[in-house]
Amino acid sequence: MLSKPILIDTTKKHILIVIGMCFCNILTANTNTATIDIELHIKDTTYEIGDKIVLEYVLSFDNGKRFIVPDVTNSFPDFEVLNTNYDSTNLTFFVNIISFDTGNFVLPSIPFVFEDINSRELYTRFTPYRETRIRPLSSEVSVLKEIPVSLYDETRIH
Repeated sequence: MLSKPILIDTTKKHILIVIGMCFCNILTANTNTATIDIELHIKDTTYEIGDKIVLEYVLSFDNGKRFIVPDVTNSFPDFEVLNTNYDSTNLTFFVNIISFDTGNFVLPSIPFVFEDINSRELYTRFTPYRETRIRPLSSEVSVLKEIPVSLYDETRIH
């Protein structure tokens, strides 16, 4: 028994071709095997309010790639970014942050971009995230001292 051929109009045929091409692009994009690793080193998971927290992102990537130093100023919503530094010799990106709030926070995962020097192709990798806790100052440090009236009088604007 012969089956009837399936007729596809031109519009549907073009749509199927485009979908097929997109699918092929997705398959070839996933075969991109750039070896890029990011580790986050942090001294502790609990800090006191106002402590400087040093985030050390240790990078490992193939020769022929270059790290594009990101602007992470707005990447840590619960913290203030004090400064950043990239050590290209040791492939380490440092971010110094501070918080004036207490509680449990997440150091978010942020995108780092790498570029292939020859093809100019870009690779994005996300940093690991970490949970951290900011606690109030310990009782020995947080004892408020009374300001002498004489000091107040000396500094008051007349």
